[in-house]
Amino acid sequence: MKKLKKYLLFVFIMSVILFVPSKQNVRADTANSYDSNMQTQRYDTYVRVGKDGSYTVTESIGVVFLNPRHGIYRNIPLTGISTGKDKKKSYYYTEFKLISNDSDSNLVVDDESSYVAQLRFGDEDKEVDQGTYSFTYKLTPQYQDTKNDLLYYNIFPSEWKNKIPQNSSFSIQFPKKTDLKSVNFYYGRYGESKYAKDVITLKYDEQKNQIQGTLKKTLPFKNGLTCYSDLGDGYFTERNEIGAGGFIF
Repeated sequence: MKKLKKYLLFVFIMSVILFVPSKQNVRADTANSYDSNMQTQRYDTYVRVGKDGSYTVTESIGVVFLNPRHGIYRNIPLTGISTGKDKKKSYYYTEFKLISNDSDSNLVVDDESSYVAQLRFGDEDKEVDQGTYSFTYKLTPQYQDTKNDLLYYNIFPSEWKNKIPQNSSFSIQFPKKTDLKSVNFYYGRYGESKYAKDVITLKYDEQKNQIQGTLKKTLPFKNGLTCYSDLGDGYFTERNEIGAGGFIF
């Protein structure tokens, strides 16, 4: 019943997106204001792509608070639109699962809204002036069609309330061979797609099927980093189609 409600809400959200001009869309995960009380010192993201098209992600975020605070929020969008090389748009809903909290901080997860999972780190009885928040979660996208052999992931979120600092790093581990150099990276605000070659350095490890990257420039506030590639038909082992394997009625 819970999954049915999420699916119905997803359909409603997608219908609104279809009939409202894109410039008027208001998304909860991009409506954040700048947090002047917090300074992000480091933001590192490690992504392991699964054979089933899932993403197992470890994030480590180091921050300093100018005034003591209980902790931080991290919002993870669970719905969106991906566009294939044929320009066809594919709407998706993402199943979220928290795997571990490796922080010296309490963590509460709220994903009941169905379009964003909100992670709340901190102790209501304790204030801190800095912290490193490390956690691992799994995302499994459920698409509207079966053409879902796509790599499409927001490595650094555009909804983060600070700049993403220079020297922040990321890695992407693939389950099997693929053309690593065909993976494209884009940055910018929500809806923008600027090639990221001027803001990142990349290293390719063909033996480990891995890409490593580092920010050589600080990403401005509300600018994220996204990776994209069409991995080819049959790269993933499961369909992950909305209404087929993703939801059971």
